[in-house]
Amino acid sequence: MDFKQTDYQETYLELIRHLKDILEADLSMLGLYEQMQKLAITDPLCGINNRRGFSVLAEQRIRLAQRTQGRLGLLYIDVDDFKSINDRYGHNVGDDVLQHLASTLEECVRHTDVIGRMGGDEFVALVVMEQDDDLHKIEQRIIKGIVAGAANVGLPEYAVSIGHVEMGLQLDLMSMLDSADKEMLIRKQQKTQ
Repeated sequence: MDFKQTDYQETYLELIRHLKDILEADLSMLGLYEQMQKLAITDPLCGINNRRGFSVLAEQRIRLAQRTQGRLGLLYIDVDDFKSINDRYGHNVGDDVLQHLASTLEECVRHTDVIGRMGGDEFVALVVMEQDDDLHKIEQRIIKGIVAGAANVGLPEYAVSIGHVEMGLQLDLMSMLDSADKEMLIRKQQKTQ
């Protein structure tokens, strides 16, 4: 090690200060860029993937499943009578319901599964299937989680309708979303009859 004091010229010290300022500014911009990327794919209310984020991650998961002959299922979840929750209790409670549903989904699926908020009161979950009844089991966990959790956090009772579809070899993400959405609507209509 060199323990001798070095006597740098003032111009050299000024250059070092400028370099330090430039590096700090660049690092700050990198942090802001990372935050902007996260904001572009994250739903600000629920803290989970938004439609764009879900689509990007789901497409990657589908390609991986196709390469490894893995099985995937898609659940399409919609809050029943969400407008009446907003009308009766206010939009803040409606937001709390959406946040609760998002956290319930996070608890009910694996960390490697992909969840997202499609918009409004519609959520999706792309899950890895290991057994034929996995979609049904996850659906039941979601429903139980909603019932148990809503009361614990002081939310009004609410229910969801869930449609699901297993990924076939020919299905792409948009086809899966469309099929699961249609099944969810059929189930929602059956509740009102």
